[in-house]
Amino acid sequence: MARSTHQTPQVTIPLPSDEGVRRIIGQSYDPDKTLNVIKMFAGTEDMFDATIGLVKAIFQAQGIDPKLREMIHSAHR
Repeated sequence: MARSTHQTPQVTIPLPSDEGVRRIIGQSYDPDKTLNVIKMFAGTEDMFDATIGLVKAIFQAQGIDPKLREMIHSAHR
């Protein structure tokens, strides 16, 4: 009998603790309003500033197609 090979992949990225995120982001960290992707970036610790810098550059750079910028922004809401 053939066995089904179709499986629904589930990927879970563990987020750092609220204390860990606050240590990286600072006192402005609000666990209820901070997107999980930002919490995940905080888990990169010393790479957090560079990662956030890249994200900010995408949204502030001149010449980025407005439709592409909105698509990126919508993906992170």
